[in-house]
Amino acid sequence: MIRRLFVIAVLIAAGITQSSVSLAASANSRAERLAEIQRQINDPNPLMRLAYMEEIAASGDATAIQLAIRTAMATDDEQLQSLSLRVYFSNLRSIHFQVESNQQADSDASDWTRVSYSLGYIIGNFDSSTGGFAAQYITSNLSDRYMGIGQVSGLVVRIQTPVRFQSGAGRNCNLFLEAGEDLVFRGTVNCDGLAPRTIFARMY
Repeated sequence: MIRRLFVIAVLIAAGITQSSVSLAASANSRAERLAEIQRQINDPNPLMRLAYMEEIAASGDATAIQLAIRTAMATDDEQLQSLSLRVYFSNLRSIHFQVESNQQADSDASDWTRVSYSLGYIIGNFDSSTGGFAAQYITSNLSDRYMGIGQVSGLVVRIQTPVRFQSGAGRNCNLFLEAGEDLVFRGTVNCDGLAPRTIFARMY
């Protein structure tokens, strides 16, 4: 009995060791691939950088795509940054912008205080060739449909949709943003009858 238990313990230990070795090998292979992506996005040939980005985007590998975008946005290659932003929006489903407080404007624009200083949008139908997409303002009432349009041009993003404030007022709002190498969108929102506000959103 004792010998049988000893044999079982040895077999279990061997199985665990083999599993650990296999896991380590898999992780090492994955790490090498991710490191290769960083090298590809920093290739000295600008055309190769664009080609690599397109290949990575087509792979559908979420981790690889995010790493490629992060790496591209940290470069000074504007064409690569522009392409990476289009890749980002082609995979984006929604985005939420924080509206910075402005006490002076709040005194005569109470509508802003009623949206909790956040603007959320569902993103869809992105056209990689034109940079255009559909944007739907998110409200607490799922039956509401506040549809608008958006456009990615270089590192600039524009979104135009109607927004329904909790006061009941419906206003057309235009968002103008620029993506930074720190992976933050910064810009302004202009809504009919309200003072412009500064807004921002983190890409990740």
